[in-house]
Amino acid sequence: MLKIFSLLFILFLISPTIPAIYAADSATKITGTILPSNPDTSGPKDILVTLNVLEGVSSVRETSVNTNAQGAFEFEINPIPNRIYFISTQYKGATYSSRRNYNDFQKPIEITVFDSTKDISVLEVQNHSIIVTGAVPEEGFIEILERVSIVNSSNQTFIADQADGTPSMPNFLRFALPKGAYNLDVRSNLIGGQVLEVDRGFALTTPITPTVESPHQIEFVYRVNYSEQNISLSRILRFGAKSFRLVVPTNVGTPLASQLKDLGATELNGKLLRLLEATDIEPATELEINLSDLKLPSLITKISNSLNSWYTLLIVPVILALCLIYLLVYLISRNRKPYSIESDISIDKQLSDLSHAFEAGIISKGKYQARRKRIQTQYTLKKIQEQMDRLQDNAP
Repeated sequence: MLKIFSLLFILFLISPTIPAIYAADSATKITGTILPSNPDTSGPKDILVTLNVLEGVSSVRETSVNTNAQGAFEFEINPIPNRIYFISTQYKGATYSSRRNYNDFQKPIEITVFDSTKDISVLEVQNHSIIVTGAVPEEGFIEILERVSIVNSSNQTFIADQADGTPSMPNFLRFALPKGAYNLDVRSNLIGGQVLEVDRGFALTTPITPTVESPHQIEFVYRVNYSEQNISLSRILRFGAKSFRLVVPTNVGTPLASQLKDLGATELNGKLLRLLEATDIEPATELEINLSDLKLPSLITKISNSLNSWYTLLIVPVILALCLIYLLVYLISRNRKPYSIESDISIDKQLSDLSHAFEAGIISKGKYQARRKRIQTQYTLKKIQEQMDRLQDNAP
């Protein structure tokens, strides 16, 4: 029994140190190297590399180190499940990155960086798809999704520069949109940059790195209003496209595009879709696309919208005006002159009118009592004066 107690006592003494030992052993390193795109040259030296530890969408730690003469770097971490280790560096205007998780953090990281260029001709659109996802006739708009695959076949990263190009056509990655497009939402697997609104569309200032494995993907959604059965989706394809597709549900409308080949309709997920396509579209091509046979709001919807419009434009102002008139009358009635004795109106009639005014809320209780007392006093004084006059007339 004594031996068991002694063993438990020893375990109790050393137990506080167990977590610390485990934490020390769990600490490890993420290592990596920044490599040049040209293997014949030495790696970038003394450039800043940043580790951002993410838990969900929140950053729980951020630290930075500089690479050594061979372009190598390392970070000490405590690996925890469900955390992402995001490593990034900036080189000649572009951001390059890699990531690790709990399962692969021990794998060395290699990040290749490239020289930069402002020559936008290194970019090429491999695929461009316009997909009409649906229409809402009651509200008069259609929703459109566009997907674009971009390839940079050079060995340099394209850097957008507003100083290049012309004032009306800056050196950006630009995309045209139909007239009146709104509710724009842009998504991409590219890193950095901004979405800028430009004439008839938008532009990206995001650096475009050379394509290593798969093309860069850009996806954007927007809406376009319509009030007639026809709408134009025409635009200028600044970069052209190796492959172009237009997809329209048959229950939304009929696509008309003479420059595209109509491949007919096909069923997808229970929907009948009409597909049109073209290949090898040259840069700066003006593509004519129209959508006809759009459904318009029903007669009942139009009447309802019209009534709502009239209600907003006419009925609401009238109601507000009546309310203002009532308020004005009420204020005037509250501030009108006090009741006074009238010689040709009986005391009972004046007191009755005063009582009705109090009951109707025209005068307050205090004013009612004061005016009632005033009328009674004035009436009493009048009677006294009349009695005195009679006495004087009867005097010898």
